[in-house]
Amino acid sequence: MPSSEFGFVTSAFGISKLLGNIPSGYLVEQYGRKPVIIAGMGLCAIGMGSIGLTLLPGFGTPWWIGCRLLSGLGVSMFVAGGTMYMSDISTALNRTRTTAPVMASFSGGTAVGPVIGTVLLQYIGLSRTYLTVGGLFMALAALSSNLPETSPAMNQPYTLPSEKKKTESTSQQLYRVMQGTKDSFGVSWTAWKKLWKGPALRNIVLLQGSFWFVLSGSQMTLLPLLLLSPTLQLSSVEIGSSFAFMSLVSFAASQPSAFLADRYGKVSNVLAGCSILAVSVAALPYVSSYTSLLAALFPMAIGSTVMHSTPTALTSDLSSTRQRSQALSLLRTSGDTGMVAGAICAGFIASVSSIEHAFLLNSSVLACSTAVFAYAQRLHPSSPAVLHPIQPPHHQQLQHPELMHKATKNEDLNHLSVQKNENKRS
Repeated sequence: MPSSEFGFVTSAFGISKLLGNIPSGYLVEQYGRKPVIIAGMGLCAIGMGSIGLTLLPGFGTPWWIGCRLLSGLGVSMFVAGGTMYMSDISTALNRTRTTAPVMASFSGGTAVGPVIGTVLLQYIGLSRTYLTVGGLFMALAALSSNLPETSPAMNQPYTLPSEKKKTESTSQQLYRVMQGTKDSFGVSWTAWKKLWKGPALRNIVLLQGSFWFVLSGSQMTLLPLLLLSPTLQLSSVEIGSSFAFMSLVSFAASQPSAFLADRYGKVSNVLAGCSILAVSVAALPYVSSYTSLLAALFPMAIGSTVMHSTPTALTSDLSSTRQRSQALSLLRTSGDTGMVAGAICAGFIASVSSIEHAFLLNSSVLACSTAVFAYAQRLHPSSPAVLHPIQPPHHQQLQHPELMHKATKNEDLNHLSVQKNENKRS
């Protein structure tokens, strides 16, 4: 396959996920979390399960690109529904710890998945392996149908008359969904402009874009080139072990870092994570052995673990219940934009200069972004509950639905007071 076609295949997933953030945020708010989660995994099942047909005559690269586009849209919908679901069942006091297990399971899956995939590829072949993966996604979609709906709007009584509900056909419902998806771009743009006026939310959105710019350029683009360079001379086992090592570190560090974020403040956790990651990226060009490589990858895994969950929790804290889906959609779009741009820029700099210069530039970008975020936080601090959360007594854990409802109302009132203060400063 020509390198240009492979580039299209690689970028199709990221572009589809990027564009899918907008309608996904709208669909989550209009139709609930559970339907979007199920639909997202269903699209992943079709996209992943059909990749094996690429090897058949008449399919080829265009079919592969189509499968990647479908998978990217499915992941966008699943992530949108999942993040809102976790936000619904948590409060500002435990939101990072509630989200962290999801990222821990993701890290565990990335560590175990390649091993299982290799075994399946060896015994049943490529097409059946992808078909098995698609079947697993479909099974997960079926299991997700048992989840209770957490959207406040979906749990309220249906306002349409019973006659209208009965007469509305499936084609009319599908048309309404398609029309809403089309209108979601304008709705999201209007909501994003309002959210962008909040300095605290704008700062974390910009930092999220910088983080994914650096992570995509360093870990996903430059690191494989460094591992294959003549300087290290690593075997295939050592290369695979390096990525498995980062996944295991992320799995182990997810819950402790989430505890620190909820206990001592999410902003401090974000600053620490980005600083650690910037130092790790700057150290990678100077590794000369497998041992020194693992020493440099350890803080990279720690920093990326912090930034995988804390910005989502911080954004949820900074937005009201009604704004939350659009705020998280804006955060994901910023991250996906940085991910696409970071890979392109890192590859270009490495080709015209060197891998070492590309690593150092990425480290400088993240260090400067972290410094700007810290300075902006001094000018426009987040709410006190976000900076220094107060833990409730042990006998007042927010698990009862009534307490969760009261906590959500308090979050909205706290958000409104913070927004009024920011408007007064402006």
